Amino acid sequence: MSIKRKENGKNILGVGGANMDVHLKISGDYVLHDSNPGRLLLSPGGVTRNILDNLAKLGLCCSMLTAVGKDVFGDEILRSCSAAGIKTDHVFRSGEEYSSSYIALIDGEGDMFVGACDAEILEHMPLSYIEAAETDLKAADAIVCDTNLTEEQLKRLTELSGDTPIFIDPVSTAKAKRIKDIAGRFYCIKPNRMELEAITGMECLTDRDIQAACEKLLREGVREVAVSLGARGCYYADSEGYSFFRTPAAVEEMVNASGAGDAFTAGLVYSYIQGLSPEETVDTALRCGSIAVMSGETINPAMSEELLKAE
Repeated sequence: MSIKRKENGKNILGVGGANMDVHLKISGDYVLHDSNPGRLLLSPGGVTRNILDNLAKLGLCCSMLTAVGKDVFGDEILRSCSAAGIKTDHVFRSGEEYSSSYIALIDGEGDMFVGACDAEILEHMPLSYIEAAETDLKAADAIVCDTNLTEEQLKRLTELSGDTPIFIDPVSTAKAKRIKDIAGRFYCIKPNRMELEAITGMECLTDRDIQAACEKLLREGVREVAVSLGARGCYYADSEGYSFFRTPAAVEEMVNASGAGDAFTAGLVYSYIQGLSPEETVDTALRCGSIAVMSGETINPAMSEELLKAE
């Protein structure tokens, strides 16, 4: 397996979730246990795929290793990746499992109030598939992954990556536990508060709790931790001693918040590639998240370096 690099470019290799997103935005106030009027939007998604899509729009060369079914959703996922500039030459296709899918209900304010993901196909992706990519894992400038991969797959990924920094999104409280014993192998972890609790086994109710949990991860070997805190922004800490809370600039209208976290992680990776300072890194990541929520789609088609750097 060999992934071509673009001339003078930086190569980002993603290993993780790619699925179809089904978003249903409720019109006005919703009533539980009843039928509600809404608007349906179907689009390609998946944490790692979404991060790569944002990074490709920011001018980086992206390739993806994932599993999709030999079905309509699988065809559309591959087509959308190609259209976004994400290379999928070596995607694992299964004829026995359905492609991953994600369903989210969006409230009238544009925020998700419940979601569910079926990513079981990734659990059937053989370790030999990841092992065949060892050369590319070591040659990449950065690796992006998520906890839709199994604990065994994640462990093998970290063993094969050499010195390549790995950025991971823990996805959910249930799946975040998959990296509890190997957290120190990742360069950067981007959890929310509940995922941070799941990874560290520490209560994270107060600011001091969050700081203590991040300090634990840094002692284990993590280089950067960026904890997303919703509308409040994030808390950042790294192994060089930098730590601070940061609040994002106000967004004129939040249309759909479901893609904010993926865009934020993309901003962290982009900042690493650009060699930005901790403060610049967090501001860039928050700016990416703000751009994401201004679109009804999971990935804002307007995402670009020009828009990112615009005042």
